[in-house]
Amino acid sequence: MYFMADQLGDDRRFRILTIVDSFTRESLGLYVAKNIKGDNVVDVLYKIIAQHGKPQKIQVANGSEFTSISMDLWAYLNKVELDFSRPDMPTDNAFTESFSNTLSKTESHSGGHSNVTLKIFRLRLSQSHWLFEL
Repeated sequence: MYFMADQLGDDRRFRILTIVDSFTRESLGLYVAKNIKGDNVVDVLYKIIAQHGKPQKIQVANGSEFTSISMDLWAYLNKVELDFSRPDMPTDNAFTESFSNTLSKTESHSGGHSNVTLKIFRLRLSQSHWLFEL
């Protein structure tokens, strides 16, 4: 799991949670919001597990959303190992980093488009990816 950040044409910032299966290299889902907290990540994980089953291990970055009490409790209760990337080592999560970079280029995100809202951006993503709404 990895986070991307972008901004709308009116300079409002938002984040994208990307969830990629490192084995199958399948994008399992995206979640877009202005602010994403550990509780949001847990909610998205429950939805992914309902569709794809529970993983044994999840590779995550070191963001506060992944080190939160909510994520730690979820991992403990579901017996899922959280494998944290080493700081400043993008190769630890190389495929997800690559996916996020490709997504950034192909979606051309929304920068510079003053008429694009977060709702429109979510709609554009949902046409080609699993996009979760909470």
